Amino acid sequence: MMHGELKISSQSGKGTVCDIIIPHAEHIDEEMPVIDQIRRVLEQSHSLSHTVLVIDDDQTIADQITHYLKKTDYEMVWMSTGEEGLDYLKNHHPALIVLDIQLPGIDGWDVLSQIKSSPKTQDIPTIMISILDEQKKAYGLGATDYLVKPLQKENLLGCLAKIKGENSESTILI
Repeated sequence: MMHGELKISSQSGKGTVCDIIIPHAEHIDEEMPVIDQIRRVLEQSHSLSHTVLVIDDDQTIADQITHYLKKTDYEMVWMSTGEEGLDYLKNHHPALIVLDIQLPGIDGWDVLSQIKSSPKTQDIPTIMISILDEQKKAYGLGATDYLVKPLQKENLLGCLAKIKGENSESTILI
């Protein structure tokens, strides 16, 4: 999902002014027509939207998710601690986060709280995974979905499809 802002003001006989504010819009080229700039920003945002950040200390889970994602348009980035995951999020905006609860150091609950309390990352869908059945707590803290280990391919891909469907805003009226 791409958040932004649209401001329109109009004066009779003078015309209409439209301001479009799109996150991730960097390096604006004053010489480029506005529609081309919007198209470029949307293409850049779309290319960013194919990364799944997995934060789990279990290499087997990371390998399993990589295998499950092979025939999708997603690629996976793996971090083995909550601290590494939060550090990654300082400079990246993945399409999705898969987050284990039981992590060394900062646990998944604290990571989820930090993700959902930051304006920069709060819109990133986050799927919690664990051997524990803690769905209510996960949803209460802002998780998008919850999967119990061992992970089943159909369940993970179903979550991805549901999230992708929710984030399929692509119509722009100019």
